[in-house]
Amino acid sequence: MCVVKTLSIILFVVVISNGLQDERIIGGSVADISKYPFVVSLTKNGQHFCGGAIIGREYVLTAAHCLLDTAPANITVFAGSKYRTLPRQTALVNSTIMHKSYNDSTTDCDIAILKLKTRLEFGRRVVPIALPAQNEEVYGNTSAEILGWGYISEMGPPSSKLRRITVPIIDRQQCRRLYSPSSITNNMICAGDLKGGKDSCGGDSGGPLVANGKLTGIVSWGIGCGRKYYPGVYTQVSKFRHWIKMYTNI
Repeated sequence: MCVVKTLSIILFVVVISNGLQDERIIGGSVADISKYPFVVSLTKNGQHFCGGAIIGREYVLTAAHCLLDTAPANITVFAGSKYRTLPRQTALVNSTIMHKSYNDSTTDCDIAILKLKTRLEFGRRVVPIALPAQNEEVYGNTSAEILGWGYISEMGPPSSKLRRITVPIIDRQQCRRLYSPSSITNNMICAGDLKGGKDSCGGDSGGPLVANGKLTGIVSWGIGCGRKYYPGVYTQVSKFRHWIKMYTNI
């Protein structure tokens, strides 16, 4: 069963569920926003609901499924702070662009752009992340980082501080063997510890997967959280580089 993720972080958690994902990232530590100044929190009615990554003064990249049934006018971007509720900058959203091929059933093409009403002011804690080239590949076993604010327990509130976890990229063919050939498309990339215990999960879909200093993936979906042999599945940003350029000129 495929379930979308909204990323969060917790230390040494055993996942117990009936096949649905829990609301957290498994494993991790508090992150310094000055080292990850591109990470933002998306809020709705004052509540954090997804993550995102700054790619320009007026643009944030996130997951398409984050925007289902959410009007642009109801979204505020929080930037520049590791504290979820104490942003150094806020920006309202002018419009959203979901990829026209996004499929809610398969979660393929799970990518969207937020165009902000006000430009972000770049500084030490607010900086865009580099994007990969079109179709640029990141190979298996490459070290990657996932970042976000998420639930610190299954039923608890989101983490008050930004957290990070390091995981290896999983070869796409291996990921297809672990899930199924049809569920992992060429627009997806997998990452996680196959021994279990390190993974993205509920609380911050749309958050960044970073490898080689570039925005490699966007938190999308998976089975459970930190489960053995089930890595997290991410939208592979390089497959959409021309699409991003078309709408942002970045």
